[in-house]
Amino acid sequence: MAKDRPIPPIDPRLLAQHLRRAARQANARAADTGGRATLGFFDWARRVPEPKTGPLDFRRFPFQRELYTEGAELPEVAVMKSTQVGASAWMARWAIYWADRGKTVLYLFPGEEQLRPFYNSRIAPLLRGPHLAKRVANASVSNVNQRQIGNGWLNLRGAQAVAGLESVDADAIAIDEYDLIPPAAIPIVERRISAPTSMGLIRRIGWPSIDDHGIARQYDLSDRRRWFVKCPACGEQQFLRFFPRRAAEEDEEGDGLPNATSAYVDRDGELLRCGKCEKPLAPDAVRDGEWVAEFPTRDSRGYHVHRLLVPAISLRAMIEASRRTGAFELETFYNRDLGEPYSPKEGRLSKAAIAAAQSAGGNYLQGPWDAGYAGDGLVTMGVDSASARDLTVRISLHAHDLSTKRALFIGEVESFDTLAEMMDIYSVRMAAIDHLPDGRLARDFTQRFYGRAYYVRFLPPAAREPFGFDPTERSAAINRTEAIDATLALIRATRNRLPIDLPEGYVEHMRNVVRFHELDDLGRRTVGYRSLGPNDYLMAELYDYFALQLAQVEVLAHEMARPTYVRLEDHVEFERSSLLDPDPPYSPGPDEGEYGALGVFGDDEDVRDWIDMNEWP
Repeated sequence: MAKDRPIPPIDPRLLAQHLRRAARQANARAADTGGRATLGFFDWARRVPEPKTGPLDFRRFPFQRELYTEGAELPEVAVMKSTQVGASAWMARWAIYWADRGKTVLYLFPGEEQLRPFYNSRIAPLLRGPHLAKRVANASVSNVNQRQIGNGWLNLRGAQAVAGLESVDADAIAIDEYDLIPPAAIPIVERRISAPTSMGLIRRIGWPSIDDHGIARQYDLSDRRRWFVKCPACGEQQFLRFFPRRAAEEDEEGDGLPNATSAYVDRDGELLRCGKCEKPLAPDAVRDGEWVAEFPTRDSRGYHVHRLLVPAISLRAMIEASRRTGAFELETFYNRDLGEPYSPKEGRLSKAAIAAAQSAGGNYLQGPWDAGYAGDGLVTMGVDSASARDLTVRISLHAHDLSTKRALFIGEVESFDTLAEMMDIYSVRMAAIDHLPDGRLARDFTQRFYGRAYYVRFLPPAAREPFGFDPTERSAAINRTEAIDATLALIRATRNRLPIDLPEGYVEHMRNVVRFHELDDLGRRTVGYRSLGPNDYLMAELYDYFALQLAQVEVLAHEMARPTYVRLEDHVEFERSSLLDPDPPYSPGPDEGEYGALGVFGDDEDVRDWIDMNEWP
């Protein structure tokens, strides 16, 4: 075996020569890329000023500094925000930064109507700035949906065009107005960074809508950073919040923060107060704050950015908005001003309401679907149909007075043939079936069980009538918003008794709609339900509710169509004779009075003469 050779000493001249060569190569690469290879995100962003206001202003927006100085390479960051706090400007720079470094970035908006104004007002002015203009001047592709920046690409897409999302393999994704993105588009776009060569970076921002959904859920899954300030009077470290924090509320939330004190807005004095000593907090105290994570060991980073974090913010408009009582105004105040989710009791079904409906039913088991029902009670069925998956079914037994109902079956069946068996073994009196997506199958089923089934569609939003039906065609229509209202109200009032063995996904489906209040282009207030994800079981419950209405309407229609007989003596006073009477009484009626001749013709002298001339009896 050969002996190990000794390592020769390093020649200092050769080492110096190698270092000089490496430095020249690095400088050349930096010159070719405009120096971008040597710049971190913070230094790069300072070279890209705001078109209207100039350089980034960390004195006015102190909470933004960490967004620019830390975490540009982190896999996930979520920003739950209010409006007008500079979060979209930060994310636009982050997306352009990575494109400028030769990466492919996908920037996602809810739709084209948000994409184009944002590009024209936010992104295009940045690209025309002095630092980036030379990077995009010779781009081979230059349009609203795709910009080449150096060797990198910035792709802008609306979430409604799913085909456009599938065509981009990205290193980084930026999702704006997260809660307005159609739920079906989220998994599609997030798969665009799944390639082994992708950097796998994703940023999500937006104002929240409701609890446990969208950006609020992403923030809850993160390390949950909040802006902490120090009271100059007592030295207490505390985060900022609009309403005073109660002691009981601290125990319920269980923040796990360094302490649970929070500064709050004194609405009468129009100022911030310390949550401990009640002394006023000056803008400098807010300016000198810092981000503190509730769960620092979590991989995903999250920020709650709201208007109280802006030191010089005027509180008067926020205070006025907080005192409004309308549902739309309250929702807007919480979501857009405080950057907090808002879930009124009537806005979304709670898990507690579902649990109460199970308890009201006695915590029973529904059993196998072929167990059937052999009683004489009224049984209804609701079916949410589809062409590519199982049918979702709810079958109910109604109380004699129709005040409550009990689930006999909640689940999925594989075909209309199985559904037909259930109609018989459960003695279903009335079924309501979704007419989409294959109306032919629904219509065939209603004809097969003619008189016991309807296929159902939703009325247009502008329709005035709550429902309509055609008993001959076996078709019916219902107002979607009112039907969901009634369906959820039955559970909240524990009039819909549920089993404890609910199928997987039932609770999620029932909670995947949220009631909204919006203003249309003409300023008119509209109310409806926005879908947050799959809601097949909710639709089956809705159709089951409508099946009872159809059964009642059909009974009423039959009653109205049936001929009725009225006894004459109930309306005219006279004595009815009988053929069994050997000497029945007979009277031609009174000569005078209400029904006599004078009563009919009056007491006119000419009439009397006419009667005498014609020998009137």
